[in-house]
Amino acid sequence: MTCFFARPAPLQAAMTFMVDDTTDAVDASPGDGTCATAGGKCTLRAAIQEANALAGDDTIDLPPGTYTLTIPGKSEDAATSGDLDVNDAGSAKLTIVGMGSGPNDTVIAMGNDLVGTPLDRVLDVQTDLDVSKVTIANGNPGSGVVGGGIRIHTGTVTLTNVIVSGNTSSSGGGIYTDSTVTLTDVTVQGNTAANAGGGLENASGTLTLNRVTVSGNMATTGGGINDDSGMTLTNVTVNGNTATMRGGGITNNVTATLTNVTISGNRSQAGGASGSNYLSVSDATFNNVIVADSLSGDNCTGGTLTSEANNLDSGATCGFTNLTDLTGRDPLLGPLQDNGGLTFTQALSPGSPAIDAGAGCPSTDQRGLARPRDGNADGVAVCDIGAFEFQPATGTTTTTTTGTTTTTVQACIVRPDFPSISCGLVILSGLVQTDLQPGKVRDGLQKAVGNGTHFSDRAAKTGSSRRKRGLLGKAIASMGKFVAHLQTQKAKQEISGGTRTDLQQKAQALRDAMRALRSSL
Repeated sequence: MTCFFARPAPLQAAMTFMVDDTTDAVDASPGDGTCATAGGKCTLRAAIQEANALAGDDTIDLPPGTYTLTIPGKSEDAATSGDLDVNDAGSAKLTIVGMGSGPNDTVIAMGNDLVGTPLDRVLDVQTDLDVSKVTIANGNPGSGVVGGGIRIHTGTVTLTNVIVSGNTSSSGGGIYTDSTVTLTDVTVQGNTAANAGGGLENASGTLTLNRVTVSGNMATTGGGINDDSGMTLTNVTVNGNTATMRGGGITNNVTATLTNVTISGNRSQAGGASGSNYLSVSDATFNNVIVADSLSGDNCTGGTLTSEANNLDSGATCGFTNLTDLTGRDPLLGPLQDNGGLTFTQALSPGSPAIDAGAGCPSTDQRGLARPRDGNADGVAVCDIGAFEFQPATGTTTTTTTGTTTTTVQACIVRPDFPSISCGLVILSGLVQTDLQPGKVRDGLQKAVGNGTHFSDRAAKTGSSRRKRGLLGKAIASMGKFVAHLQTQKAKQEISGGTRTDLQQKAQALRDAMRALRSSL
């Protein structure tokens, strides 16, 4: 007699697994609903194996730490070795949440073999996946294989407040996708592809980027992004990427829509008509986009770029012909740095032609700060071109009464001249004094703004242009120290995010105004 035994159906209830071990080990019994290795610990790999075996939506909570994947073995899909295979048995969704304050606190990194080569990519995705507040690093699936950090076959994937950094593959050094992917508040940096898409390769999916920075990536084509299937970019910065042949920042081979995007400082080593910032083989629609400061070759090459309106080309190669477009204008972009928000941006300096030159912008900029603002002080709030909305340093009019003396500090707008810089420094000092609690953080910030005031005032009084430049250089350095103080761990703990962003914006506006004034002397 033949007996048939039915396999138990996977559990349907949603499960949450709390990882409690940063080492790499497999689950003892995938599908039993308990994340536990042979040693009784819940590792990230064990949690994913359990989630794969269960049919319902599952969540993995990942405490701060570095989770290094050390089990060798490629080309298997059970997450038992090499990369972490996400392939839920019931095609449900897995959610991975870093429990730290941001992606730098929780790192998922591929380990190396004995000669220092990464064992595999980091994530191999074949179902719906949401990931937030983690870093994906050091993946490399080997020669001729795509997807260094993350390989997405199927499913709807959302990355939020994630860093994808230091990964390598043949294409899609950071991320390679054949499916639907949305990135929000994500940084894709320092990844490499031998062929296409140093940061991102959209092979046959739908790619949506919101408030994303793509920087420092490298490939043969599409140093930052290579798009073969259709993409939408909103409030995105693409800076400092390199292509050995063409499309240093972006190579677009199909249709694309770009809104309030800043593409600058990218390089195509071939030079000439190779699209150092943007290479388009097909059509694309631009609105409020900056394409500027190519490090070699043309800003734009190829394709048909349809200008909806209000774009800026620092050269004359993008073909912007709308009456509201700006051609041959320097947008006066600052360096890629922390200007507030969750991703690095390039600030517009005072006097930038991109200020108040946009229309139809999203309600916030890349940092999540409200648009529009009256950046040129003409009394009308109009949004800016690019991913960054310029906000002049202003102070709220305040009245302080001490005894019989009343002191009123008027609002001011920081421009590249000594009176407005002096006014801005007074406002900044007052905000530090009134908004922060007494202690070392406040003292350090007051010292920095005090030094900035001292050197700026001395520069205003001296008659020597050379002396003015030297003193302004010291004032600029003082504002740099002010911003650096705001980035310390203690400052982040003591100062609320909104207050810290406001102080940083005001200090950066002062620093930019000082630089512009120094350059004019």
